[in-house]
Amino acid sequence: MERRVIVRGVVYKDGRLLVVRRKSSQEHWSLPGGSLVNTEGLEYGLRREFMEEMGVEAEVGRLLFVQQFYHYGWNNERLELFFLVENVEDFVGVSLAGTTHGEEEIAEIGWVDPQATEGLLPEFLSEVDIEDYMENVRAVLVRSSF
Repeated sequence: MERRVIVRGVVYKDGRLLVVRRKSSQEHWSLPGGSLVNTEGLEYGLRREFMEEMGVEAEVGRLLFVQQFYHYGWNNERLELFFLVENVEDFVGVSLAGTTHGEEEIAEIGWVDPQATEGLLPEFLSEVDIEDYMENVRAVLVRSSF
C-alpha cells in the first residue's frame, strides 16, 4: 500500500479559517496544502504548496494536528500534518491570479467559521477549539483508521 504525506496550513483569524474548494472536489472546503514530493521536508513542502496555490510564502509554525487514514477512493494511506501558519495578515485578500497552480487547482478561496460550515474537511475542525490548540495544546493525533 502506498502512503501519501500531506501537509496543511492552519491560517486562523477572528474565528475564521482560510480554506479552499478544489476543482476536483468542489462540495468540500479544506485547508490549503498538499502532498509532499519525494523526500521533501515538511516545512519546505508546506511553503511550496502555499506559494504555488496562493502566491504567498507561509511562515510555518508548530504542528497542531495529525491525522492518519485510509483513502478508499485512491486506495492508499494518508498521513496529514496540520501546521499553524504565523503570517495570517499576508493572506487577507489573497488571490489566485498569477499563481503557478492556484487557478488550475482551486475553484475558490474563502474564510469560514469552522463551527458553522458544512462540508469542511477534515470534520474534526468543526469540533475542536482551534484557538485553544493554537495557544495551549501540543500536537495530538486526532483520528486514525488503523
